[in-house]
This record gives sequence, C-alpha cells and structure tokens, in this order.
Amino acid sequence: MANKIANNIKLGVFVIAGLLLLIFALYMIGKKSNMFGSSFTLRARFRNVDGLRAGNNVRYAGIETGTVEKVLILNDTTIEVIMSIDEKARDYIRKNAQTTIGNEGLMGNKVVNIFPNPIRGELVKDNDLLQTVQQADIGNMIGTLTRTNDNAAIIASELVETVKRINASPVLWRILSDTTLPANLSATMVGVRSSAEHLNHSIAELQAIVSDIHAGKGTAGLLLQDTAARATASRALNNIHNVTAEADGLMQRLDSIASVLQSGVSNKEGMLYGLLSDTAFTQRLSRSLNNVENGIAAFNEDMEALKHNFLLKGYFKKQARKKSQ
Repeated sequence: MANKIANNIKLGVFVIAGLLLLIFALYMIGKKSNMFGSSFTLRARFRNVDGLRAGNNVRYAGIETGTVEKVLILNDTTIEVIMSIDEKARDYIRKNAQTTIGNEGLMGNKVVNIFPNPIRGELVKDNDLLQTVQQADIGNMIGTLTRTNDNAAIIASELVETVKRINASPVLWRILSDTTLPANLSATMVGVRSSAEHLNHSIAELQAIVSDIHAGKGTAGLLLQDTAARATASRALNNIHNVTAEADGLMQRLDSIASVLQSGVSNKEGMLYGLLSDTAFTQRLSRSLNNVENGIAAFNEDMEALKHNFLLKGYFKKQARKKSQ
C-alpha cells in the first residue's frame, strides 16, 4: 500500500513537471524567442512606444528577426526598447538602420520595424543603439480621417442647399434659357476686344509722342529739351509783352488826342476850328489820319499774326483768360 502511494506521488510530480515544462516551452514559442539558436541584443529609444510591450515581434525589412525583450522608461521623454535579434541577421543590419514602431496589419499588435539605410554603414555589434524615426500614429490618422469626413459631409450639405436655391431661382433659369444671351455676350466681347485694341493703339501712339519729346523731336520736344530754345521763346514772349504794353499806351494817347480834337472842333471860336476850316489843311490832315489808320491796321494785322504764331499762341490765350476774369 505504501509503495502504491509513493508511485502515485512520483507520477503526479512527473506529470506536473511535464506540464510546467510544456507551459514554459509554449510560452517561449509564443514569444518566439530563439530557444535553439544564438542571438544578440540591440536597443532603440523612442519618445512614445504606442503600447509596445515585451514579446512583440521585431522585423528587419519586413522579415521577422527577433522579439522585444524589455521596454524601459529612462525618463519622462525617453523610453528604451531592448530587442533580441537572431544571430543570422547580424551580417545584414547596419548601425545607420532606422527603427520605427508599427502595427501588424491595420489594428494588430505593435511591432518594431527596422529599415535598412540606402547608405552603407558599419555592421551592428551587440548592444548597439539604433536610430529611430517616429511615424504617424494610426489613431491620429483615424482622427484626421474622421474630421475630413465631417468636413466632406458639411460641404455636401451646403452643395445640396446651393443646388436647391439654384433650382428655386426663376431669374437664373430665365438667364440660362435665354437663347439670345450667347450672341449678346459674343457681341459684347467683340466690342470689348475692339475697344481694347483702340486703347492699345492710342497708348502706343502716346508712348511714341512721349518718346519723341524725350528725344527732343518736334516743337514740344525742342522747347522741353533745348535750353537755348526755351530762353529764346521766353525772350520773344517778353518782347511781345512789351510791344503790347506800348501799343496800349499809344492807343490811350490817341484816344486823348482824339478827345482834344473833338473839343476843339466843337468850339467854333477856337484856333483848332479855324485850322480845320482851312480846306487845304483839312485835306492834309485827312491824309495824315488815313496814314495813321493804315499804320494801326497794319499793326493790328501784325499782332493778329503774332497771336497765331505757335510759340506765342499760349501766351495770348492766357492773357485772354485773364481779361475774361
């Protein structure tokens, strides 16, 4: 009886030990640890591991090459991930490889991805620290897509409202159904094009005139560019002004003489009346007055000619405006 109990105890211990060994083997296989091969350690540091934990897979260029051993918090901004890598991958992974944290599928477990760098570098050694690249988080991407979808829904509703307003507008449909509108628009565009051509032609002519003036061509260019011509024109205007002033004084004196003569003719007892009564003297005086009148007429013609001269025309117009004021 005692032997039977001892055998049962031994059998129970053996079964329990076998179960524990089986559980440990299944755990190690589940972690995909390299139980029957050698491995080496690599490290990577991230600001955020997005739920990565020990036991997650490590992939190099999309090929599973190891597992995550530990996830350590070094400080408030740095988290270190310690990875166990298959020794066979040592000959391919280089120190300048870039490490990111991704997902196995769209919503699967987290995985550490190691991407080879196109620039060749030195092969990694045990416990080397790899470069890291923080990728966009899938949650942020989904949030962005959600906001985009909401905005698209708002735009679609506003577009539907706009279409309803267009359909409810009789004025717009009247414009759209007007068969003469295209012809009228075409004629308007032809007129606008013609006006634009005329305007461009006028602008070109004006530019040519301005260019000639700047080049000293023509009368205006000569006056604007030639300082000697400007001085000559100024002196001519001063001379004309002086001649005009003298002519005005002469006319005033002639008016005074005419008044005196009229007074003398009216007075029959005066000497002037006696002189004028002399027929021979009257004839001579008449010829003299005719000569004076002819001289005044010639002077007026000269003044009129000066008024139409292109150099003095502006001056006389200015004088006429001053007199009209």
